[in-house]
Amino acid sequence: MTHDISLNEAFKRGMDAFVNDDFSESVEEFTKAIDLNPDFALTYASRGAALMKMHRIEESIADFDHAIELDPDYPKTYHLRGLARVEVEDYEGAWKILEKLLISILIMARHITAGRRFISNSAEKTERQRIYRWSMFLLK
Repeated sequence: MTHDISLNEAFKRGMDAFVNDDFSESVEEFTKAIDLNPDFALTYASRGAALMKMHRIEESIADFDHAIELDPDYPKTYHLRGLARVEVEDYEGAWKILEKLLISILIMARHITAGRRFISNSAEKTERQRIYRWSMFLLK
């Protein structure tokens, strides 16, 4: 159980550092979280975002690639990877990522639509609404 707490603490410290524009600290904390659980895709995506803020673009792309391998259904990683590709002026690569992002969003929309039929309580309905608003934000 302490393993999970340590992972959560390292991830939270990484997020706090990122929000406070301390990107090197953020990278350090996300790296600690990755050491604790190398299968947590969101940590790679988050570290990649911090690396991108530090203009370490190739390293950020590697983290985004790994995050996508671990969780190909998380659209934000595709978005970040596309932005990183633009930073290195790889517009064709950015376009390919955009296509994957759109596919991911369509898959999410299909899950949301299918989930509507099975909503039985208000907590589930609230979660569905939150996911729907988030997906609509991505489509803007």
